Amino acid sequence: MELIIKIIIRLGIGSAIISTLFIFWGASMFSGMCGNYIHSKTTSLDEKYEAVIFQRDCGATTGFSTQISIIKFGSKLENDPGNIFSISGHPEKVAPELVWINTNTLHIKHDVTGNEYLLEVDFGWFEKLKIKYGK
Repeated sequence: MELIIKIIIRLGIGSAIISTLFIFWGASMFSGMCGNYIHSKTTSLDEKYEAVIFQRDCGATTGFSTQISIIKFGSKLENDPGNIFSISGHPEKVAPELVWINTNTLHIKHDVTGNEYLLEVDFGWFEKLKIKYGK
């Protein structure tokens, strides 16, 4: 009986290790399938941040996606989804206008319709930025 328990435990550990390796392999294989293509950038009034409008393209089976991220001024836009706004459509047709009202408030000139995938109203932990929507 002890031999059977030892075998079951070893098989369970082996399965866990193989599953973990498979998950990491899959994540590394498919993480590069998407790409970000910058449409425009708008710098905050104090030049601490940039609001970046970009198209996120994840291959032929997905439609166009216009997304917005706030990044530190001068830093590179990573190959990640937008961190404050996302909507279907090509940036040439659906990209909203961005206006920094003051050093901590970004106005996204977009009427909220419910078709947005991501619609944050603030950004950051310590120096919170406010995000306002509407024309």
